[in-house]
Amino acid sequence: MSDMPTPNSGGRTLDVEATTCLAGLVSLRHSSLSSSSSSNPPNPKEKEEETRERFDSMAMGPPRLLRGLIPQLLPVDAWLPCSSRLQLLLSHFHCRLHLHLRWPSCADAFKLLLALLLVSAALAEVRYIASSSMAPTLRPADRAVAERITYFFRRPSIGDIVFFKVPTTLQNYGVNKDVVFIKRILATPGDFIEVRQGQLIINGVARKEHYTASHASYTMEAMRLPEGHVFVMGDNRNNSCDSRAWGPLPISNIIGRYMMSFTRSSIQ
Repeated sequence: MSDMPTPNSGGRTLDVEATTCLAGLVSLRHSSLSSSSSSNPPNPKEKEEETRERFDSMAMGPPRLLRGLIPQLLPVDAWLPCSSRLQLLLSHFHCRLHLHLRWPSCADAFKLLLALLLVSAALAEVRYIASSSMAPTLRPADRAVAERITYFFRRPSIGDIVFFKVPTTLQNYGVNKDVVFIKRILATPGDFIEVRQGQLIINGVARKEHYTASHASYTMEAMRLPEGHVFVMGDNRNNSCDSRAWGPLPISNIIGRYMMSFTRSSIQ
């Protein structure tokens, strides 16, 4: 009977092991409360700043590394003032990485080069000079560049050297319609033009022509140019088939304005 508990002064029994266990639980509870009361809650601004710094350090890295980092940062969304800030931040750096790492492919580069070639071909072309009708300005076998931009902004004017398709008058005499001539404009729509003993007269005023090859002694009666037509001549007046022979040139036949020339030997 020695294992039976002994009665105390209050008439109740007390188990020593139960008392020890209860005391330990009470001590653990107090330590837990004291530790929780001493710790500070997380600061939302500090969390947001930390997130921003981590993204700045990863801004120039590969996209895979950033995508691997996103799941680790998702819990931070709970500490931000608004969840949309995190979404905006992620989308901002994703765009920066996408633009920084994207390089044009060979196909894109080829398309760009092809477009540039097509544009240049539409705006200018190189023509071969086959005769001496524009000597000394242009000589046979020269290459002349014709540009097609100027006459989008203004009408042809006196002194312009132009490339043009042959008029209908010459086509009626068997000249191929695809043949291109080059001459100098000497009169524009509404002008009066005449030649007296080789002297060019425009609207009653004698013109000085320093670009002609030689003085040509010929006479042409005065005429008024109709609307939409110009009068063209070659600089080599003694060896040029021009408006003196087949009349005024329709402006619609002009395909370009002379810009520059070069010889074959100059590019070899």
